[in-house]
Amino acid sequence: MNTSLPSNFQIVHFCKSLLTLLVSALFLGLAACATPATPENSARIDEFSDPPTRAEYFRAAEEAIRMQLIDPRAAIFYWPNSVMRTTWQVPFGPRYSGYVTCGLVNSRNRFGGYVGNTPTLVIYNHGRVIHSEFGTSTSDIDFTNSLCDSTDFVQNFEWREEGTFVQWSDYLSQNGTLDENDDTLSDGSYFDCLELATETGRRYRARLISREFDSYLILRSGGCRSENTVTANDDFGGGALDAEIYFDGAPNLHLVINSYAAGETGSYQLTIDQGDETQRQK
Repeated sequence: MNTSLPSNFQIVHFCKSLLTLLVSALFLGLAACATPATPENSARIDEFSDPPTRAEYFRAAEEAIRMQLIDPRAAIFYWPNSVMRTTWQVPFGPRYSGYVTCGLVNSRNRFGGYVGNTPTLVIYNHGRVIHSEFGTSTSDIDFTNSLCDSTDFVQNFEWREEGTFVQWSDYLSQNGTLDENDDTLSDGSYFDCLELATETGRRYRARLISREFDSYLILRSGGCRSENTVTANDDFGGGALDAEIYFDGAPNLHLVINSYAAGETGSYQLTIDQGDETQRQK
């Protein structure tokens, strides 16, 4: 994913990926993904922790991935697959028991440009990410990408209960688009709106990221067009074009996904999770 790495590294990575694919094919499709439960690995199966909440899983996954990026705050995530509890054999590496999924991350390189969607594999157990790996957005021969594509991720456990959001059922990060078919606010800007189901007494964080328009988040009480604005944010983090708010759970909250200027359109990623009580919007 790091396009600024030396060319010799890219060559080694290409050769390693090619060798891995060839060896996997010879050994009855090792890249077919998860290792089934057998007497030989049943001891590892017993090491599963209790299921996390959906928010705990994806928050830990995204934080672990961000730590490996050049520009962590610019990362845009997409989680299209279910999460599977299994024992996973890393080719030529250790075997892990945990909660596994594959997703996509797009982030900036050292020159400030986005590198494209890059496959990433995450294994979570005992409250943390115990293994993660990246593919590449440019190579046709990539082991992580091939492994993720060949895996049928079927959820075989129940998430631990947590406060839920009305519009969220499968994943923490929601991708959407502002376009000419959306309603507009009085200033002519397009918007989407979500009615939230929150738990009184809990604190939440909402973050809106887009690389196509200047993000703007508005939290309102009473309706999408209500004049009762609880909080709003245009930029956070020293001039970034992304928006982030912290708020307390309450009845009848509506989150307006908006652009700062009229007529702006483009794709976005909205993330909502439980916020740290010590964190406050600046």
